Amino acid sequence: MLLCQQCIAAIKSRGEKIYVGSEFRDFEPDEEVKCEWCEEVDTVYDCIQP
Repeated sequence: MLLCQQCIAAIKSRGEKIYVGSEFRDFEPDEEVKCEWCEEVDTVYDCIQP
């Protein structure tokens, strides 16, 4: 799951566990990568929810 910092913070504030990996960089330079939660184009991180 690809998430931005704002969505990661929102998930954590609700008391849910989330494991944040490294910044997602596996995309073409002209490709826009969106957060899978809020769908905003931003720096996204590869995350796992247990």
